[in-house]
Amino acid sequence: ISETCIHFGYRSPGSVYQWECLYNKQGPQALLRLRRGRKLKNGQTTRQESRQASSAPKTEPSLTKRKLIVKDTTRCLKK
Repeated sequence: ISETCIHFGYRSPGSVYQWECLYNKQGPQALLRLRRGRKLKNGQTTRQESRQASSAPKTEPSLTKRKLIVKDTTRCLKK
């Protein structure tokens, strides 16, 4: 877990441990369903929702980055 934190620059090994447990129980697709960032307060909209409402749909590059992170984490966990 500490190697994964160092590799991706995370300061919280607790988060990586939770991701590992989630991965072991539900597989790699469970990591893709995770929401990023803090939980929203009631009535707030996300930046992504406000952007989608104001502009045409665009491709999401962060999804590709997230898939790469999941793939690398999977590789590290198999060691």
